[in-house]
Amino acid sequence: MPRVVPSQVVTLIDTVFPAAAKTEGGWNLNPDHQHVVAAIIHMVSEIPAELLTLDADTNSAFICSMAAIRHTVSQWGGGHPEQLK
Repeated sequence: MPRVVPSQVVTLIDTVFPAAAKTEGGWNLNPDHQHVVAAIIHMVSEIPAELLTLDADTNSAFICSMAAIRHTVSQWGGGHPEQLK
């Protein structure tokens, strides 16, 4: 499998959720997005650790955010968060 780099995840998000890059207005995710959000989770989990150069606070926020996203997708699909690693 090819190596995943952070910019690939950003490109995927920008492609499937163009509103995410806009600073004004709001947009929502819903269960219809569960497959693409699960794909984003998978891609992020494939990024080599050495490419995630985050300070301690940012790393903690990143871990909490990924847990929240996994939980949300599991709720949408009736699954379990641990299945989304």
